[in-house]
Amino acid sequence: MGVYHLMGLGRSVGAVTGPVSYLASRFRRWNPEDQEFFGMSGERLQRETGEKVGDVQAILLFTSPEVYAGIDKRFWCYEYVLNQPGHCPPPNADRQRKEPMRQALRSVLSQEWAPVAKGRNEVKLYWCEVNRTDLLDTFHRAALVLSAVKSTGSLGKEVWINLTGGNNVTNLALQLSASLLQHPSRFYYVQAQNPVAESCARYTRENGYWVDLPLLIVAPDQAHRTVLENVAAFGAPEINSLFQQLKANTGSWSLFQHIENLEAFDQQYVRPLLQGGLLEKEGGRVRTGPRWRVLRPYYQALDAMMNVNQESQDLKGLVNRQPWFHQEELRLQS
Repeated sequence: MGVYHLMGLGRSVGAVTGPVSYLASRFRRWNPEDQEFFGMSGERLQRETGEKVGDVQAILLFTSPEVYAGIDKRFWCYEYVLNQPGHCPPPNADRQRKEPMRQALRSVLSQEWAPVAKGRNEVKLYWCEVNRTDLLDTFHRAALVLSAVKSTGSLGKEVWINLTGGNNVTNLALQLSASLLQHPSRFYYVQAQNPVAESCARYTRENGYWVDLPLLIVAPDQAHRTVLENVAAFGAPEINSLFQQLKANTGSWSLFQHIENLEAFDQQYVRPLLQGGLLEKEGGRVRTGPRWRVLRPYYQALDAMMNVNQESQDLKGLVNRQPWFHQEELRLQS
């Protein structure tokens, strides 16, 4: 089982090809440090038998319709340098001319991907068109795609999310979708040491290039969400009434039946939500706070998505069903 990499994409080729070249180098070398780097990937039996894990199985790119189409030259990729892996070239190094992004990526990835493809001759490259100025809409599409990745294969796919390319809207949508769907993911970005390195198609150094990021939990769990939705439904209930209602309701009983008294309920559920700005308290009553009003539309988008998709939808189904999601096969050069 390989890794599915989700990546935002603007006009920089290296935001995609650089990390792939870095992974290929470490996957090929496979020293103890590399094995530790990939150590959380794959299945336990694979790791115990010494099998290589962490290979790149597919890449899913989130970009604008203009970049995907490649018709308007204003949205072609920036000029880039085909540098030697691990080396930053001089400022006067030859640059590849601007060209449609799909054309540029196919050219570079067909070479860089092969060492980390684990013997695959063909791999899949997916394109998700997004509105880079609309966070909620971009989040909705990212969540659909991530949900489809979870439904691909018998166990779902391992996901790594690259936050290097694209804009803030795209990258925040990717983070929110992984957090709210509670999909375990590895977050990372890569950083160039100077402007010349930023234009390179391959990684320019090993130390300091790859940066792992923690998954920031921005959403309450199901029990906390149930508290918030009940507060929203009843206006500003008294805390004791809220507690009794949650304990008595058959829909929420299993979430709160272990809470013995009001003090424990207040400490475990009310106070964390107050501290996070999701609830506000006045006297013995609570009401929803400003941060819940910000977060709630994203939950509603997820709920609407789940209601429409009663059956799990894998990536193939998403390609067939959504005009903004595309798949292409990429043949690798051995």
